[in-house]
Amino acid sequence: MKISSKILNISPSPHRELIALAEEARRKGLDVINFTAGQPGLPPMHRALEIFVKQLLERPFEFSRYVPTQGIYELRVEISKDLKKYGGIDIDPQDIAITTGGAEAISLVLSIITDPGDEILLFDPCYSVYWGITKFLNLKIITCEQTIDNDFQPDPECIKEKVTSKTTAILLASPDNPTSRVISEEVAKTLIDVAIDKKVWLIYDEAYKHIVYEGSHIWLQKFKGAEEVLISINSFSKDLAIPGFRIGYVYGPRNLIKEIVKAKALQL
Repeated sequence: MKISSKILNISPSPHRELIALAEEARRKGLDVINFTAGQPGLPPMHRALEIFVKQLLERPFEFSRYVPTQGIYELRVEISKDLKKYGGIDIDPQDIAITTGGAEAISLVLSIITDPGDEILLFDPCYSVYWGITKFLNLKIITCEQTIDNDFQPDPECIKEKVTSKTTAILLASPDNPTSRVISEEVAKTLIDVAIDKKVWLIYDEAYKHIVYEGSHIWLQKFKGAEEVLISINSFSKDLAIPGFRIGYVYGPRNLIKEIVKAKALQL
């Protein structure tokens, strides 16, 4: 029986395999210190869990029913307030879509902005899931290196050289996984300027935006013209320490969000 070559040609995610090995060792009774995934070291806020459980018991039907594909409106309103509080940016709830974690958001975005053979810029090394998703979608990957010699900052000249009229998107995380690098103002401005000039989507993975110990998170949304090219990927997995809940969100231009909601509806 046939299995698609799209999936057969993709190697299993290395960090997902390590997660499975660590879990298997735990089941065997070994004392495992698990550094395989970006699992926060602290448990979720106990008060928040108490409220959730109380509401679930009191309103079980409401808490277990189908919800709009774009996500619960009240949640999107609170996310909008959160972005205003921490980033000083104004994002309308209609420009936000709730997803099954940040990884689904990335997959949905790439599936609606690219066609097979399109070119995408990644920074090497980068989050291992990026390689699998881009290969599954049969995208042409171009790269700029990130090296420890430059604190893993991408070279602005490489970005300018590699991104051409053939490029569809740039994908990066900041703070980064696995390097922990936070992009500099120079790199941030280069990314926005190049994306606008070349009419390229800039996909910005901000899963770790609240976990910065030196310096501060760069809010690309504040740069002039960013609203035209920027797609922001977010997750509740890190700062709220609830990765198993699989809740994420994406925000960007409204016409793009409408297409994301359309694509997400096919998976429900």
